[in-house]
This record gives sequence, structure tokens and C-alpha cells, in this order.
Amino acid sequence: MMDQGKGICHPHRPGEKGERISKPSRMTIRRFLQATALAVMGLGVAGFALLTPTQAVSAPPQVLEYKFADVQPAQGIYGRYEVKFGKLMAERTGGAVKIAHFGGGSLGGEKDVMEGLRLGSVHISLIGLTLMPFLDVIWGPYVFRDNDHGRKVLDGEIGQSWKERVIKEGGGLRLVDYVYFGPRQLTTKNTPGRTPKELKGLKIRVMEAPIYIATWRALGASPVPMAWPEVFTGLQQRTIDAQENPLELIVSNSLFEVQKYVALTSHVRPYRFLLMNDAAFGRMSKDQQKIFLDTWKEISKEIEQEYISSDQKYLDLLKSKGMTVVPADVNAYREATKDVWKQF
Repeated sequence: MMDQGKGICHPHRPGEKGERISKPSRMTIRRFLQATALAVMGLGVAGFALLTPTQAVSAPPQVLEYKFADVQPAQGIYGRYEVKFGKLMAERTGGAVKIAHFGGGSLGGEKDVMEGLRLGSVHISLIGLTLMPFLDVIWGPYVFRDNDHGRKVLDGEIGQSWKERVIKEGGGLRLVDYVYFGPRQLTTKNTPGRTPKELKGLKIRVMEAPIYIATWRALGASPVPMAWPEVFTGLQQRTIDAQENPLELIVSNSLFEVQKYVALTSHVRPYRFLLMNDAAFGRMSKDQQKIFLDTWKEISKEIEQEYISSDQKYLDLLKSKGMTVVPADVNAYREATKDVWKQF
């Protein structure tokens, strides 16, 4: 046992009779602190890195990564501009917002994408039918006279009220924009389709929505609901005879390889919907949200301008590929479908 006068604690239990508790010396305290510091430094080397004051205050900025899905082909107008949108977002946010593009239905058909948007496995999509009846009604026959008429409705109070309604009733969705879609034309294999009388019993692919099924039944056809990625094969194998889409999509999907006629019915003048998972939108800062909305507005205008300016080019290309362009009796089509809207 060491001398108690040196300030070292007695080995017996403290407080026993005849014993006193000594205070540790300065040397002992210094050695204890040195040992503790070495132990902590050892932890840092072992994987628990010590933060400097600067590192503790300024963490690296969070990078947001989003998936943008579309059923339309990546090489089409929509696909090209969706990719451009992603590049601009990365540039304008300094890499803080990254958008990966999944075109050509690689994440499924429109029903699959809508489910993914609500679940958050898909973050953004440019989509046709939403299966929200108050939106899908604009896909009814001859709802809009022309693009100017459509724009006045969608850019006005009605269009804004629908955006607000999606926030309330859309199950976690946000409607960002109404995007131009060219007038839809009918393509067939065996009948020119000049009038509805020629469509009796025609197996035509339609989008998976009640208003579309009702439209083609009113025209005398036999509508077959089908996801878009399955259409080319369906036409090729003749499980369906016909389909309808804007000229650009007829070209970009090479439907001239499996169809003979294109009847200019213009039976729907639709718009596509830019939808986003609302929680994903909320993860962006206010500045990033503004960049997102402003950048998309630029992209949307470019899509519309290219679409409108290219219609004659698409018609000429389809003719050069062997398709016959048929001027349809639009009045007859309009008359046959005049009561469809009453069901919706």
C-alpha cells in the first residue's frame, strides 16, 4: 500500500473508521484526461470520424432524385422534351434536383403509372387518362372546337379549379399542367373509316376509360380496352383491327407498318396531364419549386409549337410509307356521338 500522504486512495472501502478519502493529485487528473482523449481519437480512427466545427455546421446539400414516367416512346416529341426538362432542372438547380426519364411504357401502362404516382414509386408523369372523371371528360368526343377553345377553358377558372380539386381528391397527386396533344385520328387495316357506318363491329383499341368505351360504342365499333405498350403487337397479330391517336404518335410508333388507312376524324382534341406525387413536390425548396414550374412552362410551349407545326410533315411521311389518308365525314362522327357526354 502506498503512503496516504501522497494523495492516493486507500485500498480499503472508503469511509471505514480510521481512514480518510484523499483527493486525486493534479498529475492523476492530467493522466486521466490524456487517456480519455487518446481513447476518443482511437474511436475516430475506427470509423467514428470527429467533426470539425465547420463540418458540423455545413452538411452537404440534399440531392433529390425523381422518376419521370411516360408510356410514349423516348424518341417521340414528348420523350425528347421530357429528357430536355431533366437536363435543365439539373443545370438550374446546380445538380440538387435530378430527374431520370423512363419512356416507352418501361414502368408500365397508364394505370400502373397512376398507381405508382400515388404510392410515390413514380414521381412525375405526363399522362393521358387519369381515371378521375372530372378531368377525363375533356377526352370526350368533340368537347373542344379547336386548340384556342381548349386553352381558354384550361388556362382559365375551370382549369384552375380542377388543379385545386386534384390536390383535395387525387389521393396524393398534384396537377402541374395541361399539355398539348394533337387531334386524334383513326387508323385501320381494312376499312377507310369515312363514316361511322364503316365501323360496325370494328375491333378498335381504346384507352382504359369509360368515356372512351362509350364513344366508340356510339360509333358502332367494338372497343377493346388495352394498355398502350401492347397496341403494336395487338395490331400485328390482329387481335385488334384499329386504333386512334394523334399523327405524331402514329409516326413515332411506326403504326404505318401494321395499318393501311388514316381517317382524319379529329374526334378528340385532348390534352395530356403533367401529374406529380404531391409529397415529392413538397420535398423541393420554394426556389426549386419555382425553377421546376418555370422550366416546365418553357418545355410545354415548345412541345405545343413543334406538334402544331409538324402535322403536315407527319401526313406526308405517312403517305410515303404507303398509308392512304382519308378525309372523314366529321359531321357524321359528331352526330353519332352527340349524346355521349350526358353519361358523364
